[in-house]
Amino acid sequence: MVYKDSRVIQLQNPFLTRSFLVCHYKPRNLLTREKLAKDIGQRIREIREKKGISLKEFETYENSIERGNLSEIENGNTLASVFTLYKIAQILGVKISDFIKE
Repeated sequence: MVYKDSRVIQLQNPFLTRSFLVCHYKPRNLLTREKLAKDIGQRIREIREKKGISLKEFETYENSIERGNLSEIENGNTLASVFTLYKIAQILGVKISDFIKE
């Protein structure tokens, strides 16, 4: 049988008389996919607006991504692939690492 507690999981084997206690470790402050997508998207928007490029203008650049896709990335609804981040960085004239805050 397995008994769940917010802190400890107790495993009991019906064929043995012993119980084993296993600590349930829950790491704190882990970066989630959603948080990462939101942070990167926010940074892309900041850089794009700082350079004075609208979504409509961005779409006109060679090898650009569609306006709707960029909007989804900037709103944190989508986590862009490394290739897409590379294309965005090329158009904005920055490095991919500029999208990631430390």
